[in-house]
Amino acid sequence: MGLAVSQVRLLALTSRKADVEMQIQLNSKRKTMLTREATDLAKLYYAKLQNTKIQYSTTNGYKDVTYGYLMAQDTGAFFDQIVEPSSSSNIDTKASASMILTDIYGRVILSDAMLNVVVNVLNRDETPSGSTPAGGTDPVTGAELPVMTVEDYTLAAMSELLNLYSGESDSSLGVGTSQTAASLNSVFTDLYEGTAWENNTTLPISPKRPDIGEDVLKYLLRNGFQQGPTLYYDDAGGTGYYTDPKMTADSKVTPTDGTFYIIKNASDLSIIGSTEGASGVMYWSESTPDTSGVPYVPGLTTVHAKQLASMFSYYGSIFSAAFNGNRTWNETETIDGPDKQLSVKHFNAAAQLGQREMTNADGTTYTEYYVVNGGNSKYTTVSNVDNLQAGLKSGLYQLVNVTSPVTGGYAKAQGLDYFETQNYVVEKADSAARDTVTAWYDAARADLESKESYWDSEITALSSELNSITTEIDSVKKLREDAISATFKWGSA
Repeated sequence: MGLAVSQVRLLALTSRKADVEMQIQLNSKRKTMLTREATDLAKLYYAKLQNTKIQYSTTNGYKDVTYGYLMAQDTGAFFDQIVEPSSSSNIDTKASASMILTDIYGRVILSDAMLNVVVNVLNRDETPSGSTPAGGTDPVTGAELPVMTVEDYTLAAMSELLNLYSGESDSSLGVGTSQTAASLNSVFTDLYEGTAWENNTTLPISPKRPDIGEDVLKYLLRNGFQQGPTLYYDDAGGTGYYTDPKMTADSKVTPTDGTFYIIKNASDLSIIGSTEGASGVMYWSESTPDTSGVPYVPGLTTVHAKQLASMFSYYGSIFSAAFNGNRTWNETETIDGPDKQLSVKHFNAAAQLGQREMTNADGTTYTEYYVVNGGNSKYTTVSNVDNLQAGLKSGLYQLVNVTSPVTGGYAKAQGLDYFETQNYVVEKADSAARDTVTAWYDAARADLESKESYWDSEITALSSELNSITTEIDSVKKLREDAISATFKWGSA
């Protein structure tokens, strides 16, 4: 009977020993897996530390490049900073006004507000001078389309931009108004529409002269503001311009084409400058026409001229690039259901526009451009700084350098390295996230160490149990051997 009990006990201990040994093996494998996890964690930690951000330099260090930095924040305060830069402003503006953002195909990514400006330009009935020749027909209305240059479209966009920030636009985008824009809008409109001369009956010119106004605006768009010395006009003798307020004979000069001058008459009136006219150099001043009969430009001062030039330089790069392309129509595709409206890709904007027929209250109809629902999805994407950063590094989004705000031309594959070489942007390790990454790594490493400690304690406890089982098995075997030996001795006595 004792022998049988010993055998049962031995079998039970042997089974338990196998279970403990198996558990020790499993826990050892778990420890091995923890070691691998720790290795992978260290690699991931290193990779995260190497993550870079596309940044720009400021007096307070480096900041991440955002859509608003590249393509303007849609606020009146940002507009003010562009046209009248202030060192006290906390608004950052890009190092180069000609650097803009496009998609992988080189199409300009416009914000909702800037795209609204483009749509309003397309929906204008008039051309800038009112005399632009027609070019082709509209496939919806059959009306003749005006032949407008990129420069024409860009000036029209400036008009809409000023309307937007002066609060005169019908846009509900809520960009905020700007007093600077309101002041500039009045000057720009007087020039753009030719009404600067409308109330002046003393000059030998027509009441409206949009052609002269456009010449002034186009000069600023093409050349910026380049101020020359103050000149004095002899309005009494009509004998020309002098560098000396006393108008001494040896100070008489001929203004140089392409330079703005402060031109004053005996009444010490205001500024203007010179540009190319039909007969060569065009002069204008706040006093009287010069001897060639070319009129002055009322209301334009040096302050306004500088502000307009700044606005043209910054926003001109954006709009001229967007208008630098061909208008294409997809007549086979319809949008917005039963209205059978055309899908339009206009010029070079990375957005989808449509054209639809609208009805006035009196029953008359007209067509208008509009942004198709979801048609500005790329802007929605790049508004997220992480998406923009990843896209710039992968090449999904491109920085390009507009060569001129007049033509809007640019190379579509300059690459990020070009702009880093120019010090417009830099690619830097994300130092701001380093502490966060390190804290994450320390927490994850502590978790692994806690698990490792647990399995170590489990293996230690199981090893102790295994030793006890082995000792007990040896003891049971000894008892069984002793019992067997005693039985054989008894039987042989």
